[in-house]
Amino acid sequence: MTEPRRALVLGAGGVLGAAWMTGALCALEQVCGVRPAEAEVLLGTSAGSVLTAMLAAGLTPEHLRDHQRGLPLPPGLGAEGAGITWDHETGTGGWLPTRPAPPPASPVLLAAALRQPGSVPWLTTLWAAMPRGRGDLGELRRAVDDAVGVGRWAPRPGVQVVATDFRTGRRVALDGTDPACSLSEAVAASCAAPIWYSPQRVGGETFVDGGVSSVTSADLLAGRGLDEAYVLAPLAATRPDRPVERAARLERRWRRRTTRRVLAEVRLLAASGTRVVLVTPGPEDLAAMGANLMDPRRRTAVMETALHTTEAALRRRVAP
Repeated sequence: MTEPRRALVLGAGGVLGAAWMTGALCALEQVCGVRPAEAEVLLGTSAGSVLTAMLAAGLTPEHLRDHQRGLPLPPGLGAEGAGITWDHETGTGGWLPTRPAPPPASPVLLAAALRQPGSVPWLTTLWAAMPRGRGDLGELRRAVDDAVGVGRWAPRPGVQVVATDFRTGRRVALDGTDPACSLSEAVAASCAAPIWYSPQRVGGETFVDGGVSSVTSADLLAGRGLDEAYVLAPLAATRPDRPVERAARLERRWRRRTTRRVLAEVRLLAASGTRVVLVTPGPEDLAAMGANLMDPRRRTAVMETALHTTEAALRRRVAP
């Protein structure tokens, strides 16, 4: 029997989104038999690009889960078996950003959006108007270099990382060729969230977080003849909660808008003939996450919650 042509889409979501996707990936493998190593396409955005890089380097969801729990990665992983160094507590710089530069983060993009209303997506326009980040992504780049080798792309085909051109607002699915770049450069660009991190230069252009354009970019896979796609979207919520805390309520309002975009992308991908399985956090996951998705103090609880909530949701989906 021929294996299906499968894509795995790992969306944006910060530190806690990565933790949630780690739990969800384990559940996908356990319930549905979906193994990242067997996917024809790995498409990652922001936090999802980090997981994409690690999975492309040969790590399994179980490796990622155990590392979230504080266990060391097994020896022999990474480029030439030299090992991978990453500290979940400090690698992203902490739960608050370095003091950013004054706004706007992208004067050129903001001006274009104001000149032609509707020409730039609302979320991209919002981020262009925000303060410009100053945080450093050096530790993240070093971890990806540890995984695949300095100056190299992924050691397997089908890996794409989405970033946003911060002059035009255009989404770019980086694949190491156009522009030419290493996987660590692409991941840093995909993770360069305005307010938090400095924009990244790749191939002479300035890029920021892929989530500035879309939190999954699942629609980029439409028309590629894929049989199925599993879309993990930490920043969507098809079953939202009703938090009491004001900050969490504001986050959920923003999340409702990103969810609409994700659902539209999923419909477009499905209309092209690909069976799509969308996985999003449920109320219990959202409660574990809170309002600040960059807070590493919550990551273990978020992952452990996702392990059982996602498994239960997937079992309900596949039940006869």
